[in-house]
Amino acid sequence: MRISRERLKIEPVLAGKESKAGWLVIDLKALELEGVQRLEVDLDDVEGLRAKGDTARSLFESLRKKLPGE
Repeated sequence: MRISRERLKIEPVLAGKESKAGWLVIDLKALELEGVQRLEVDLDDVEGLRAKGDTARSLFESLRKKLPGE
């Protein structure tokens, strides 16, 4: 799925937690996912995964584990 730039935002601090690279916030309200309005990704985590040479699947699994209910 491609997300338009209008739905993307980078925040330096989210819920009181600061990130050196910032937080990527994706507005998902228009997708009508039950109870989900935003996806928040710490870009420091993304950079760390890149530095380790993890695959795209590893990135997906790491992010999925941060979702509620996991």
